[in-house]
Amino acid sequence: CRIRPYLYEEAYEIINASGKVDTDLNNPNVHEGSYTAVDWEYLTDTNDWFMMDSTLRKEQLHWFDREPLEFAFIEDFDTMIGKWRAYMRYGNAHTDWRFIFGSQVA
Repeated sequence: CRIRPYLYEEAYEIINASGKVDTDLNNPNVHEGSYTAVDWEYLTDTNDWFMMDSTLRKEQLHWFDREPLEFAFIEDFDTMIGKWRAYMRYGNAHTDWRFIFGSQVA
């Protein structure tokens, strides 16, 4: 669950409380331990939220190493100047977008 940083305490209370808070009824909380809250500074609206299924994310986002990372180095003996380089090629793709959902409230 992605939330604004200052809403972290409220989200933590909802997700991890064993019962209803602020009441003497203490009914069971069906959400206890089901989610993980992550504060995200890029959410600037106080009402916006997003939830993500991490298992589906791992199945539906793909990373391809087309050329593995390679390093090279050359050094000039007389001037003691060295040059380094690194090269790689990669690609990424997704097969489905439905592992994440949320709301941008106006």
